[in-house]
Amino acid sequence: FPVTIGMDDVGQSQTNYIAEMPGIEYTPPIVFRYAVLLDIEVEKLNNRKLIEYVHQWWGVPYRIGGSSMEGIDCSGFVKGIAAETFGIELPRTSREQADFSRGIDKAELKEGDLVFFSQGRSISHVGMYISNNKFVHASTSMGVVISDLDEPYWKRRFVSAGRISP
Repeated sequence: FPVTIGMDDVGQSQTNYIAEMPGIEYTPPIVFRYAVLLDIEVEKLNNRKLIEYVHQWWGVPYRIGGSSMEGIDCSGFVKGIAAETFGIELPRTSREQADFSRGIDKAELKEGDLVFFSQGRSISHVGMYISNNKFVHASTSMGVVISDLDEPYWKRRFVSAGRISP
């Protein structure tokens, strides 16, 4: 049985699925995979819904305006993960999602926050922050992946961060 460890910023109870297990050797392989991808300890992965959602969509190709497993765009992916993982309905486009969220400093980023990027004047890409400077998004070149905010490509294009709440 899961152990509730408190509430997150959006009023959702957080559950530590590792605490209920007799030992780390009983941790599901999917949890180990994401611990490695995020470069964090397995015990810090508490949001099973988030892990399962990312895993389900991993590698789905990018398609502008897409919202299915055949192809999805960045804002469609973030809209889906916010609804399924945090119970929050977001607008459809990255610009609308930026307006919907409350602006925060990059240093304040926590799991579930949104990160926005631009190639020009306006916001053109969005992802969801997970942990340890990493965010999940639908990349035009690789589909749904986890990237690091300090990768040169993303660092140059970072515009802002936003927190969503119900």
